[in-house]
Amino acid sequence: MKKKLLLACMVVCILAVALVGGSLAATTYTTNRNIYSNVQTPTLQVNLTSDALADDTKAKPGDVIAQNYAAVNPETNTNITEYIQVTITKYWQDANGTKIFDKDANKIALNLANQENWLVLRETSEQLVLVYNKPVAPGESTGVFLESLTLDSNLSGYSGCKVGLDVTAQAVQYQEGDNELNANAILSAWGVVVTLDDTGAITAVSR
Repeated sequence: MKKKLLLACMVVCILAVALVGGSLAATTYTTNRNIYSNVQTPTLQVNLTSDALADDTKAKPGDVIAQNYAAVNPETNTNITEYIQVTITKYWQDANGTKIFDKDANKIALNLANQENWLVLRETSEQLVLVYNKPVAPGESTGVFLESLTLDSNLSGYSGCKVGLDVTAQAVQYQEGDNELNANAILSAWGVVVTLDDTGAITAVSR
C-alpha cells in the first residue's frame, strides 16, 4: 500500500527588522534558534534557522541587514524525506507593529542565496514563494536561501517605520520511487504542477 503523504503545518518566524531612523526590533527568536511545528503521526517537521539579529539595532537607508535563513529537515524526523517550500513576505509597519498598506515594499530588497537550488512558485512586490528543487533527508539543510535585506537609499517619508519580515516553511513528504504520488501530493498541498526527474528532484513548476 502506498504511504499517505503528509503536509506539515506552516512554521512561522516573524521578524520586525528595521526602524528607519530608529531601532531594530525583533521577536525573541535568537540567532540560529530552530523553530518547528509537529503534525499528525507520523510526525512531519520542518525547521527554520536564521542569523537575524534579536537585539535593538539602528538601521538607516541603504543598510544591508543580515538574515541567513535556511530550512532544515530535523534528524528527529526519522525516515521522512521532504520537499520544502518557503514563503518570504516583506512589508512596512508603524511604531506599534501595525502593517502600513501605503508604503512601498519594493524599497525592501531581498538578497537571495543559492538561487540555482530554488524554483519560484509565486512572486509579488510583497511576497516570494520558493520550492527547494531536491528532496531533503532527515538532518539535512537546504542551505541559506535568504542572505540579507537591503533598505532603499531613498526612504524619504519612512522615518519611524519598521520593516516587517515573515518567513514560513512548509513540507510535503517524499516517497522514494513514486514520482506520480509525489507530484500529486505537491499539487494537492501547494497547488502547483511539478516535473520530477528519476531522483525525485523538481526540474520545473507551473500553476
